[in-house]
Amino acid sequence: MIKGTVEAIFRVIYYIIARLYFQSNIRGSTRLLMLISEKLPIRVGKLDHPLGFSWNIDSRESLHTYLASCEVFTSKLLSSSSHEWDSFVCIGANRGWYPLLLGQFNSKIEIVAFECNSKTLKLLENNLSENHSGAKVFEIAIGQHQSKVKLYGYPNSNDGMSTLYPTLENGLISEAVEDVEVDTLDSLLIKDEYDFKKVLVLMDIEGGEFLAFKGGKEFFSRLKPTLVCEINPMLLKAAGSSSQELMQNLYDLNYESFWIDERGKLQKVLDFQELPHLKILPQGSGANYLFIQPHESWADSFK
Repeated sequence: MIKGTVEAIFRVIYYIIARLYFQSNIRGSTRLLMLISEKLPIRVGKLDHPLGFSWNIDSRESLHTYLASCEVFTSKLLSSSSHEWDSFVCIGANRGWYPLLLGQFNSKIEIVAFECNSKTLKLLENNLSENHSGAKVFEIAIGQHQSKVKLYGYPNSNDGMSTLYPTLENGLISEAVEDVEVDTLDSLLIKDEYDFKKVLVLMDIEGGEFLAFKGGKEFFSRLKPTLVCEINPMLLKAAGSSSQELMQNLYDLNYESFWIDERGKLQKVLDFQELPHLKILPQGSGANYLFIQPHESWADSFK
């Protein structure tokens, strides 16, 4: 009886914190929420989120995602603009935060999700199933060529750090987790079965973003999707590319680029050599960037 009451109390506390954070006009970093979530006890199980979907909490990482998503402004930006797109391609879907978010705010959007980590894939499928999502899920990595490679992880870190391109520059020792299949966007999505028109792509694949872009050159050239992409120069370097190379290739397709400052606004990138997030965040940090065509006026109110 007492245990059940304590469980219920903490669930209410979780819900209230998440509601305050996501549905208020709080601006600023998620540092405070990270400190709070580190102190709260973990209560395992499915929990309704104030944004309208349920979320399975099974670890400190999943609790923090529930409370603050780590990317609260990115979440607000995409959820409030979800009806701008008829399709959403999520590359590196992890546990499914963004597929659930976009599906909640636009019930008609077609969702395609890619996750190559078999352990994380089960958590993703569980979250999608609990929410009756119709998302199409691929257990595959996205890259430049079709191949089979090793996926690496960092012991005692979260599954979201799994990568095809490990680096020692982050001060962590990696180890091989499993072999995974790699395919390209052009091979998988340039097909008659997909009636893509207005597409949102989100990429967060720990350094593999430029190679995924190169394997989707036709996809990007033909559809000119809105792109949200994590950019971490250290991880891109480990994959043999750079943030400048990625941004220049997108610029050549007429994309404009903006840092999604999680404190609450978009900052236009004026110089590919100087990423604005590195003027504020620690060296080695990644951040989300938005790439849009000049005619996409939906983002104006966030600039």
